[in-house]
This record gives sequence, C-alpha cells and structure tokens, in this order.
Amino acid sequence: MMTKTALDATDQKLLSLLRENARTSTAELARGLGLSRTTVQSRIERLERGGVAAGSIGELDAVIDRIGQMDGVERTMSAIVLSTRFER
Repeated sequence: MMTKTALDATDQKLLSLLRENARTSTAELARGLGLSRTTVQSRIERLERGGVAAGSIGELDAVIDRIGQMDGVERTMSAIVLSTRFER
C-alpha cells in the first residue's frame, strides 16, 4: 500500500477533492487542480495501482467503520459491484 509520504502535494489535493465528492468528473478535478484531464486520469490510475484505495474487503470494512464512528456521521451506505468472469 502506498504511504502518505509517497504522495506529493498534488496527489494530496486530488485525494482531498475526491473525498469531498468521489463522483466529481475528471475534467472538473483537472480544472480544480490546474492540470490537464489526462494528467489527472494518470494520477488517479497511479494512486489506484499504488493501493491508496482499500486493498481488500477487510480494509474497506475497517475504513467504513472508522468513518461511521466520526462525529457528525449518522450513517453510511456502501455499494460495491464485483464481477467474476467465467466461461460456461
């Protein structure tokens, strides 16, 4: 998993924007960061590969539990779509 020390200021700002609204478009993120859309997309992909998001279902559960315990959080709702490809 990538550590916070491996993140530069732009990565940290990108993650901050995504924390505010994870559905923000890449183009809107790019405008907010003053970067090109392709640069932002590349950074997101690098962060994903580096494991900045949860690396397992157990880690995700722990993150959701921590969020639920924060002051001001009344409830959380998560939707996870998993797919497994197989041949019949």
